[in-house]
Amino acid sequence: MKTNMMKRITILAMATIVAAVMLLTGTTQNTYASSEYTSTAAAGQYMMQNIINHSNTIKVSVVSSNDSGSEVSKSVFNNAIASSDIGDYYRYSVYNGYNVNWSYYTSNGNTHYEFTYKMKYKTTLSQDKAFEKKLNKTVKALKLSGKSNYAKTKAIYKWITQHVKYDYNSSSATKYTAYAALNKGKAVCQGYATLFYRMCDAAGVDAKVITGSSYGEGHAWNIVKVGSKYYNVDSTWDAGDSHYSYFLKGSKGFKSHSRASAFKTSSFTSEYPTAASNY
Repeated sequence: MKTNMMKRITILAMATIVAAVMLLTGTTQNTYASSEYTSTAAAGQYMMQNIINHSNTIKVSVVSSNDSGSEVSKSVFNNAIASSDIGDYYRYSVYNGYNVNWSYYTSNGNTHYEFTYKMKYKTTLSQDKAFEKKLNKTVKALKLSGKSNYAKTKAIYKWITQHVKYDYNSSSATKYTAYAALNKGKAVCQGYATLFYRMCDAAGVDAKVITGSSYGEGHAWNIVKVGSKYYNVDSTWDAGDSHYSYFLKGSKGFKSHSRASAFKTSSFTSEYPTAASNY
């Protein structure tokens, strides 16, 4: 019943870090949203709609057999990102962390959660709209229609390396975004990578953002599909150069980069098989 004793847990999460801070309260009348999702996938789709609109507070009610609120809350967010065709853009170029707290009650072996996410964003909604407008204009000007994936990829890579400079000075989170790379002409590696990702998507080329390290520092780059395999590209390290050292490299030719563990799993590598040799 919704009137039984209830525990209230507050979990603070920044990005993927969830702190186990728990507060126990006394008897409380349970109040929940009228719409309760029966899967984290459906809840994630609802959450993504709010992320697209830059909602600062997102409330989601979910019923689950999982009694770990931290796991369920992370699953809702991960499903939100997965529900978008351009999920890497929202994960790396828009989203900037969240705090989440929740209340719950149990009934018939299930746990009914009401999550409240306090969202942070790297860009504003108006900046996102300005980015989309310039993205469409820029890709259209490249006249990529009818060209091969190789030709499209090379044209996009050339444009980015010629037009985006590395941002050594800004302390704003915006420098990590595709918006900064395209609309301001200056960004750090995450901005380069998410811009390449979005330009490829606009041109009908499959690409992903990869994070990890390069030369001992945290870094972001891309993999892009040309033919039946994916190849590594790093427009950040090739910026300003006419001779490319990091374009369409196989795993053997990309030893300077080490992927984060999420991109080394068998499920990821089977879905996105990377060529061993350079293109």
